[in-house]
Amino acid sequence: MRDEVTDLFTELALWANVVMQSEMGDRIRICAAYDAGLQLIAERTPPGSLPRPGIEACILQHQELKAAEDISCVGWILAAIATRVGERDLPKWEEAQKVIDITVRLLSRYRQTCVH
Repeated sequence: MRDEVTDLFTELALWANVVMQSEMGDRIRICAAYDAGLQLIAERTPPGSLPRPGIEACILQHQELKAAEDISCVGWILAAIATRVGERDLPKWEEAQKVIDITVRLLSRYRQTCVH
């Protein structure tokens, strides 16, 4: 049986690679979905509690969009992964955080286009 850390690192590597290989239009959509995912997590996380309900909601949104072959699914899963890694209780979370930071920095170049 695989553990959470292995699954999370595998997913992060997969989706970060998709971002790296994507074109501008796709990055704009991924950026918007990432921001929407973070907003959803914030809305569903009461002060002082774990963000699991928001993370789970992002994962469900990712699964639905992935099934529809919508590239914005990447932003939703990245928001979920970034939030989970941000809890800082996983082994080697710092390594995952570096990948997340690089990926988000790349997406952030397209944030101006996302916000009206």
